[in-house]
Order: sequence, then C-alpha cells, then structure tokens
Amino acid sequence: MSDCVKQIGSKGQLGKYLLEQGIPAPANRYHEYTLALRTWMEPETSEGKKRIKTSVIWKVLKRILPIYRGLRGFLSNCVHRGIREAFGQLIQRMKRIKYLQRNKNRSFLHELMPDEETRCKQREESRQWQVCVSILVPLYNTPENYLRDMIASVQSQTYERWQLCLADGSDGKHDYVGRICQEYAQTDSRIVYQRLEQNTGICGNTNACIRMAKGEYLAFFDHDDMLHPSAIYECVKAIRQENAEFVYTDELTFFKDRLEDIVTRHYKPDFSPENLRGVNYICHLSVFKKSLLDATGLLDQNYEGSQDHDMILKLTATADKVCHIPKILYFWRVHPASVSMDIGAKEYAIAAGRNAVRDNEVRLGHQTEVVSTCICATHYRLVYQLQGQPLVSIILLGSQEGQIDPLLSSIYERTTYENYEVCIASSIEKALEAARGEYVAFLQEDMDVTMPDWIQMLLMYVQQAGVGMAAGRLAARDGKLWEAGYITGLDQRKLVTPIGRGERYSDLGYMGRMYYAHNVSACSLHGTIIRRNMSEALISLKKSGITSMRYLGLGLCSRFREEGYRIVLNPYVVFLKDEPESIDERELKHARKMLGFEADPYYNPNLSKDGKWKA
Repeated sequence: MSDCVKQIGSKGQLGKYLLEQGIPAPANRYHEYTLALRTWMEPETSEGKKRIKTSVIWKVLKRILPIYRGLRGFLSNCVHRGIREAFGQLIQRMKRIKYLQRNKNRSFLHELMPDEETRCKQREESRQWQVCVSILVPLYNTPENYLRDMIASVQSQTYERWQLCLADGSDGKHDYVGRICQEYAQTDSRIVYQRLEQNTGICGNTNACIRMAKGEYLAFFDHDDMLHPSAIYECVKAIRQENAEFVYTDELTFFKDRLEDIVTRHYKPDFSPENLRGVNYICHLSVFKKSLLDATGLLDQNYEGSQDHDMILKLTATADKVCHIPKILYFWRVHPASVSMDIGAKEYAIAAGRNAVRDNEVRLGHQTEVVSTCICATHYRLVYQLQGQPLVSIILLGSQEGQIDPLLSSIYERTTYENYEVCIASSIEKALEAARGEYVAFLQEDMDVTMPDWIQMLLMYVQQAGVGMAAGRLAARDGKLWEAGYITGLDQRKLVTPIGRGERYSDLGYMGRMYYAHNVSACSLHGTIIRRNMSEALISLKKSGITSMRYLGLGLCSRFREEGYRIVLNPYVVFLKDEPESIDERELKHARKMLGFEADPYYNPNLSKDGKWKA
C-alpha cells in the first residue's frame, strides 16, 4: 500500500465501499467466542442461581464436590500418567491444604514482623515526631478475644503518639465490651472510651469516634482486626516525607483466630482512580488528615455497609497528595459474622456500594450507570454517558490493502457507534493529517472488532479530563490474551512486560482486575482511542525511528504520564489479533533511549518479578 490515505467518511460510505469491492460480511466463525463474551459480561447473577447458592443442598455439595473431583482426578492420573506421577501431583495438591501451609505462613509472618532491634530504632527515631494519629474503632458486640487482640495490637505500636477512640454501641447482653475497654483505658491514657446511648450502625458509631478524636490525622480500624507493630510509624513517616494527606497500606486477610491461616495477601497498586471506582481496593489501612472532613463531611448513613468505599472516594478526591506504602501493615480478620464472608446475603451493602460509586461520579460531573460484575457484587462496571456524539477517526494501518478487508467488514457489521470515519494508510503521519475526527482510534490489518460498543466503551474514558488514552485487550483467535496493557520496569531487554499473555480472556486477573476498568502504565497502540489534538507526540516518535504500533503506543503513554494523564484499560473491550508484534532490535534500541520506563506504580514491588501477579 502506498503512503496515500483512503478515506471513507461515514458508516454509510463504508457500506457502499464494501459492496463495490465485493467484500462479504464477517463470517460466523467467532460465534462461540462472542457468546462466551456475552456470558462473561453478564452484570448480575440470575434469581435462580441466587436461590441455588443460598440453599442447604448447595452448601453441602460445595464441600463434597472438591473431594469427589480430587479423587476422580487422582484415579484418572493413575490410569493415564502412571501411579508415580499421580502421587507426585497429589503431594503437590496436599501442600496447598491449610494446615500444611501454616509453617510456610509462620515463616512469612516471622519475616514480616519487626525484631526487637528494629522496634527500638523506630521508637527512638519517631520520639520527636509531633503528628498524633487518632485510631477510630466503632464497637458492636465485639467478641472478647477479638477486642483484646485489637487493643493489644495498637498498644504494641512502635510509634507512640496515638489515640485509640472506642465508641461502643453494644447491646445489653454484651456489657463485657465496656468493662474491657475501661480496664485498658484506666492504665493507658491514650485510650478513650464512650458508651453510646444506642447503636447507630458503623457510620453513626464511627462518627462518634471522630468527635472524640484529638489527632491531626485519623485512621479507620475495624473492631475485629489487628495492626502490624510498625503500621502507624510507617504511615506517619510517609506523611512527613511525602507531605501526604491520605495514606494507605497493603493488607493481609486471615481466618478467625489464627494469624497464620492466611487467606490472601493483597499487594495494591499506587493510587489508581479507575481501580478505586471499580472496587474498594484501598480499604485498610487508611490514614488521612482530619481537616479533609471539612470538605467531605462525616460518614453518611445512606451508604451503610459500604461506608468505607464512600469515604475513601471522597477523601482521595479531596486530598492533594495520596500516598501508598507497599507493605503489609494491616491484618484483616474474616469470620462467619463479617460482611466479607457473606456479601451476597447483604443486599443493603451491595446497593450502598453501587450508590457510593455512582454518586461520586455525579460529584465529578459524570453521569454513570454502575452495575455489579458477574464475579463479585462489590466489583463494579461503570458505563458513562457520552458527551455528545463526536466524530471518531478510525485509523487502519496495513501494508497490503487486501488484508484489511476483513477488519473493514467487522467494523461495518459490528460497530454500533454511528459517527465515525475510516482512514486507511500505511503511514500514521499521513493518516493523522487526513483525519477529521476530534478523537482517533487505532487498529491494524490483522485485528477484528468483536464488541459492538467498543468505541463508546473507550470514548467514555478519553472524554474525561485526566485521561490521555483508553485501550482494550488483545486476544488470539482461541480466546487467550496477547496483552491487557503492559508492566514497566521489570524486563531490561523488552522494557515492558505484557499483562495477561497466555491467560484466557475470562480469567479474573489479580484481585479480579479483569472485570473492572483500571489504570495501567502503558499500552500498545492497538485498539486504543486518544484525542486527536494529543497525537503530535506520535509524529516525533516516528521521526526517531520507532514505527511499530507496540513502541509507538508505549512512547505515547510515557509522554502522557509525564504530563499527568492516566491510561485506562477497559477489559470489557476485546479485539481479536492474529499475532503479537515481534521485537525489532533496531526499534528496541531507539525505544530504550527514548522511553526510559521506571518501576511500574501499578505493579506492587512485592509481586513476582516475572509480571505474573503472584504474591
């Protein structure tokens, strides 16, 4: 194909062009794939499934089925792979059993906890620090062992300038809660206790804690959880060094009474607005400047059940500096009475969470529909109302005109957005010169459009002021991913590591991230949309010797991030692509000089160095 641009000015003209060229509608060869995509995108579990999953029979089967499947798998392995290999696999599975994991978890916890020398150093270093942190704990019928564990974890803090505010809404059958709190308060003046006249829920009880607080900073702390001994020290250190107004940490969940019964280790990204709208990934431990409440107000009982998500959305939107400490400093206890163990049965919390996210978007000036995802009721998919119907220029890059015909056909047959034009060229410079749209989308000849609303789902993010680029995922014809954005700073040769390569498009991703839009550091140019007036950097990248869509996209993302723009990956947009781009050594040399990616803020340094999101 020459450098000249073939421009097709509207969907109607594209249909006429396809008819004149004799290009047929896309074959139905992806029928099963698109059916699977629709199932994957289902926002709500059906009522029938809900009834089944809450029945006694299901609860019994849930325990029996894994044993049956394990035995069936073992016997099958004996037949097909031999007894020796079958036993080898059985041993590997047994290593995952909870009681066999405890020794490994104890070793992890031993390394996680500070030794006595470290504790002494932290106490000595922080003795002159003036920041006081008021730790807010709303109490309600707290079991005695949980209550004592919680208070003891605060008293063991290496940072000593704290206040523990306990507001107790327990009923008359749990008077021991007050007696225990007063017992501690009598021997430690930093502990303040108030018996409430009535229980007003988590919001009301927490607000009572806030009114008791004397510190410049506040910390949310659940009554059945525990703090790492260095938790407050690390937070105050970050406040001093970063001038942070909101600080959060990584966390660990454990089951009931044994800290070594680890359920998950949640290593979080640095502050990611899109992630936070999709799920309350920040949660614990959160420490924030008390003066922020002047703008946000106290906890709102309209969001009871998801009050922490609502407050964190408000506080982070108000704070000038949000800081993440990539260390596990919070121990979150899960047990049968906790919301996290049975969120499906607490419809009020689910509705409150959706409302909190929706109302936050309204405050930001966005009209948004918020629905729960099919994997978890408190993971959210957001669909923004578009700001008008601006012209989108779809730039198709290809070396041979005939190979681009299937892509043209898939655009015409599947794209529901009406106001677009198509610019076909082998040169990005020429295509950008010819493009008339306010926004520009980039596709390549070996790609296929699968989602009817792909333009809307990307355009709705690029229309937001802080977003520089929105991208979808690239999948192979068999449904396995080529990429879902890139991790930077892991591989010195490639500069970047593709996220999700080899996984199925329906896999959850780390902490369910493939079911809500999230921030990434970089994307290739395949299947992306940007504002046309922000495309000048592509020309300079081309002039430097970079021509592949991979490195052009990475370079553009680097420029956007330098200018303070976010990159959004919307996993609900999936494109098919024949092959990933191969690495070109010449381009790699240019890219290494120009891009200089640092460690990825969205990939926690505690995760595996291969980019596989393993804790």
